[in-house]
Amino acid sequence: MSKLKLGLASIVAAGFVVGGLPYITKSSIDSIISEKKNELIDKGLDLKVTNHKGYFESQRDIEIKFTNTVKLLDYISNETQIDLETLNSLTKNGMIFNEISFKGTMNNSNLFPSKVKVELILDQLPEDLQNTMSENIHLKNFIKELQLNAHFNTEGQLIYVSLNDLVIQDKDIVAKILKPEMKIENNIYETSIQNITFNLSKTSEYLLVYFDGIKDKLIYTDDFNFDEKAKIETIKFHLKQQQRASIEDLKYESSQNFLNTTMATKDDQVSINTDYIFNDITLNAKSLHTKIDKFALGINMTNISEQPLRILSDSFSDDYKLQQNLEPKLQEIINNGFSINLNSHIKNIKNNNLSAKDISIDLNMDIKKNDISKYANNAYILQYIDIKGKISLDNQTVTQLSQTLPIGRYNTNVQKEKSIFDIKLEKNSFYINGKKL
Repeated sequence: MSKLKLGLASIVAAGFVVGGLPYITKSSIDSIISEKKNELIDKGLDLKVTNHKGYFESQRDIEIKFTNTVKLLDYISNETQIDLETLNSLTKNGMIFNEISFKGTMNNSNLFPSKVKVELILDQLPEDLQNTMSENIHLKNFIKELQLNAHFNTEGQLIYVSLNDLVIQDKDIVAKILKPEMKIENNIYETSIQNITFNLSKTSEYLLVYFDGIKDKLIYTDDFNFDEKAKIETIKFHLKQQQRASIEDLKYESSQNFLNTTMATKDDQVSINTDYIFNDITLNAKSLHTKIDKFALGINMTNISEQPLRILSDSFSDDYKLQQNLEPKLQEIINNGFSINLNSHIKNIKNNNLSAKDISIDLNMDIKKNDISKYANNAYILQYIDIKGKISLDNQTVTQLSQTLPIGRYNTNVQKEKSIFDIKLEKNSFYINGKKL
């Protein structure tokens, strides 16, 4: 009998826990909403919960309005680095925001809390835009379908954001951004976009900009310490224009494109490393037809002075500050010295004039501490610059280039399948394989 009582007591206790958990979760979410409301107030926005229903599953109806345009524009300026004067001009001193509001829903499980889902759509629009929409069905459909989806964890941190497909089609223009989304975990931001297309088609002009299969991963500490890796499956560009009696026609296509950037700060010095890789390139322009199996380019800058670079970076949000700081801070960066490494690799390039199997370039440039000014002559500047490196060409390419360029006298380091050209800047003179240029 005691075991039966104990079992019943356990069931009752479990029932109280299960029954009370949704209330606890709801209270916790309400507290987070209140905190976020205060944060938004500081940014010039007002969040209101207009309705709530559900116990085990909560659904809140929400609306967001712009209430303080001064705070809002300050926030936008800080986040986008756009100066306030430009923002005021674009937004009629912020008045345009007074005519815009959003509405949506906020959903979460109170029994198994893991995330809060938010869906937002435009509710009110400026009168000018409403009038334009009434005359343009494509714009009206675009605005109607515009929806922001966001997920927050139970601590109120944003962990996912996406937009519905953005499609604008009007007369000669088609613009699409398909399936844009971002996942956020700690300081890691993973973005993917299925496709970006811009297509302009007129009688005298045709333009296509096409990116397919975009993925980006950003590990972010701050603006001067981050690591970003991006991949684009396919890039296409096509421009065709009628130029009086002739037609300009430029086409570009490549696949498996990689773009990587790393920025790091240590001991008051900044390093910036960028690497680009493009595969299966096709480039056609007029009578020039070029194919490249692989093109890789790396630009690495080290020992850049941190303080003037930070001041310069912070100035981009203010035109006046930028005008005041651009020249002196660039001058300071140059005077303190830095190093650049440039490396490139081209595999199997073919066009009307050249057929090369393998071209590699690796150059290092060191700018020593100096007192160079913008008035300095070239000879004075070169005494503070050291350049060393090498260019490697397959022997077939050397043979072809020798027909039009005087490189034979410098070709003293011939190996089995390639020739090496050592490059050096010394005492204001360039040398190739020890011979003065």
